Amino acid sequence: FPTVLGVILILLGIVISLGGLSARASEEKVGKCNWLVLLLILGSVFLFGLLMGRFGLIMALFVLIVVSSYASREFNWSTTLTNVAVLIAMCVLIFVLGLKLQIQLWPSFIGN
Repeated sequence: FPTVLGVILILLGIVISLGGLSARASEEKVGKCNWLVLLLILGSVFLFGLLMGRFGLIMALFVLIVVSSYASREFNWSTTLTNVAVLIAMCVLIFVLGLKLQIQLWPSFIGN
């Protein structure tokens, strides 16, 4: 199945690329890159990787979601904390309880 999916994605990429190179394609200018947003998004993923081993899934997800949410122009603490609660609950339910992965939930000094 992964091979078939990979082939489908490659073919889709080729079709989209050829469509963009055709004479009928409209020309669009790419906007300026917002380096702060890019840094916040990539930095949140980097921090997640660093924190996961030492501080557990819950703390690492908290940092990931808060930092990446801060990159949005529509940042709002109540929405962000709601996202934190829902996404952490979903990750614990899916990965720890559903798939039974042995993931450290809390920092070792707090205990599991």
